[in-house]
Parts: sequence; structure tokens; C-alpha cells
Amino acid sequence: MTYFGNRGLWRQASFRPETKALIARMSPTPSRARQIVINRLITSLIRDGVWAKLDVLQVYAADAQANALLNWVSSSFNASAVSSPTFTTDRGFTFNGTTQYLSMGFTPSAGPLYAQNSHTLGRWLRSGASGNVGDIGARETATNKGATIASNVAGSGYTIVESGVSSSQATSPVANILLTRSAAGSFDIYKSGAFVANVTASSIAPPTIPVFVGALNVDSSATSFSANQYSAAYAGAALSAGEVLALQNALQAYMTAVGA
Repeated sequence: MTYFGNRGLWRQASFRPETKALIARMSPTPSRARQIVINRLITSLIRDGVWAKLDVLQVYAADAQANALLNWVSSSFNASAVSSPTFTTDRGFTFNGTTQYLSMGFTPSAGPLYAQNSHTLGRWLRSGASGNVGDIGARETATNKGATIASNVAGSGYTIVESGVSSSQATSPVANILLTRSAAGSFDIYKSGAFVANVTASSIAPPTIPVFVGALNVDSSATSFSANQYSAAYAGAALSAGEVLALQNALQAYMTAVGA
């Protein structure tokens, strides 16, 4: 792990209550240097109004697999690893493309912040292999409930499906990519904090099945398995353009600090 800054901060840092609560749930307990980096990320998200809009933030680029599965925002919505994906310290989870994935432990219809006309779903893809694969999402085909992000790494593109409407982008999916909806008639796509597109799509109620990472949950079955590596995933209420950029900057600072 890379730590930068005044070493005196190791003893002087005053952590936020949210940081203390998260660290208390972590086992093994992170080093003091990592605790400082964690506190910086949380402090940035709170300051910029992002933290209050998140139901779940899972940072897979962690010091231990058990800590990587935790929801930073609350003790609810922790992830579980299915079929033993590979965890790499300070990088995240890599999947085998056939059987492995994470269940985020989060069902959008249960909220509490994720709502039909106000929601965000995103993932930080650190590295890609090849093929058309599911990055994150849940979809019920009979009703078109749901949101998914899928990568075509070999073709340097990605596709987002939201409320049954598909939007494909012909740029590399290896980045922090999210969709956010703040209105009934459309949703927005962002990559690395920058606006990509506004997509016309009438909203549909959120899916009643859990979100998967490294595969898609389609009608309660895992499909479109990924062989890529993911460093973070998150979901919650709609984010403004400024909040999307703040999330990007905060996550990037954390990833840089741990060497991801």
C-alpha cells in the first residue's frame, strides 16, 4: 500500500463517526495508514453530498476479502462471494467467466434511497479480458424492471440497459461507469466522472431481485459471467453531475493511495 502525506497525521487524525463505525466492522482491522485513506474517502463523499445518497458502497480494492465485501454506508447490504472468485489485495475481485460472481446483498426495490425516478448504479472496472460480459445489474425480463451494465472488452464498448431501453457506447469499458436517473423520462450515463449521454426511457419500478457483480441477475439466475476485475460497486439515489464527479474524484484518490 502506498501512503502519502505527513506521517504525523497517523497520530493526529480525527476520524469521522462513519469511519469509526466502518472500521469497527472490519476484520482484520486495517492498518492505521489505510484507516486514514478510508477516512479521506468517506469525508470527501460526505462533504460533497454523495454519502447521503448511497444505499451501498462496496470497495473491493481492500486489504482483506472479508473487508472487501462490506457495505461502507451501513451494516446492511453486504456482498457475498459465489463460487470463490479470486480476491487480490488492493485490486479487487476477478471472476472466471463461468460460475463466479458477487451478490451485492442489495435489492433495488427495497431501497431505501434507490427509487423508480431517482437512482444510481455503477461499478469500477479495473481490468478487462474479452467477450460480452455482465458487469453489474439485475433485470426481470417479463416487466423490464431493472438496470444492467455490460462490457464488450474486445470491442472496446459497453452497453447499459435501463427499464428495457438499451444504450451502447463505443469506448473502453475499463473505467468507473454509472447510470443515474433523476426524471421519469430519461437517464444519464457517465464515465470517469464525465457526462456521456442522456437516454430517453420511461421509468419502471425497480427490480425485486438482488444486484450481482461479475454477472447479471436475470430473472433470479446468474448469466453473462465476467472474467474481469472489479474494484468497487455502488447504488443509491440519483446523483447530480457535480456529485458524479465528486464520487469519481474520491474513489480515484482512494485507488491511487492503495495502488489499485
